[in-house]
Amino acid sequence: GVKFGPRPTLTPAQIAHARELIDEDGRTVKEAAALLGVHRSTLYRALERSEEVSQAEARRLCRTSLSNTGGRSHRS
Repeated sequence: GVKFGPRPTLTPAQIAHARELIDEDGRTVKEAAALLGVHRSTLYRALERSEEVSQAEARRLCRTSLSNTGGRSHRS
């Protein structure tokens, strides 16, 4: 399939780096955005989308693990 629309401004590695700067180094979103050369709203949007993707992946992995165990959780 073809992906439509403009290319993402930030790579997944840049988004992870920005999250690290904000969470661990105590930088503001504005400071992290300036370091990456994007507007803060662009960084907010990228962080939000990456969080949605990681939540969707977690749900998918959970469904996969449940289907592999016949619907039972791994814990007894």
